[in-house]
Amino acid sequence: MNALLLTDYIGQTVEGWLASEKIDGIRALWNGSDFLSREGKVFAVPDWFKTGLPDCPLDGEFFAGSLGMTISATQAGRWSEVRFYVFDAPSGDKFKDRVAKLATMPLPSHCEAVRHWLTDTVGAIRKADEIAAAGGEGLVVRNPKAKHSAGRSRDALKIKPVQSAEMIVHGFHGRGIIGDWNGITVKLNAAAKVELGDRVTFAYSGTTDSGIPRCPSFIALRDYE
Repeated sequence: MNALLLTDYIGQTVEGWLASEKIDGIRALWNGSDFLSREGKVFAVPDWFKTGLPDCPLDGEFFAGSLGMTISATQAGRWSEVRFYVFDAPSGDKFKDRVAKLATMPLPSHCEAVRHWLTDTVGAIRKADEIAAAGGEGLVVRNPKAKHSAGRSRDALKIKPVQSAEMIVHGFHGRGIIGDWNGITVKLNAAAKVELGDRVTFAYSGTTDSGIPRCPSFIALRDYE
């Protein structure tokens, strides 16, 4: 089973789409007998964790409170700390029908069907901001009429509020720059001529458990005021 991958939201209209909170865990695909990674690697999951799961495909994420905690728990074999959040049951049906089926599917206590709700464009953006403000990652919106497909899909979008910050350049890497932001080293590919000591503005989508900016990208040399 090949995974459907999310595409970044860049202002598309998502009126009447189905929304769910984006979970920052480890992607896992259940094929009816094993859990697989996006690349097809089998996770070393204990038998009790599999007991009670249906024999049909499921798509979801392992989660133990945060990405860092999830990685730690799964690598150490502490599966009692992990839950499997299911957001799709891949089949030839439309997404809205797959979600309806998932909502009535019996699942073991350590598994949970992700809640989806009907949204519009303004509501989705506001909810993504609200989730991010509360420490979450953002929102996922999906076309209710779309059928499952492998790879990047324009029918499944992630909305993650973008923040901006500044840093002082103190080094270079290849064609990029290295700077300091609140004591944290950030690497960017600069789209302008930048020198040591310059102040630059960059964008990022939240931070990791360690406070490192996610997906940092260069905006501008801070010489405009």
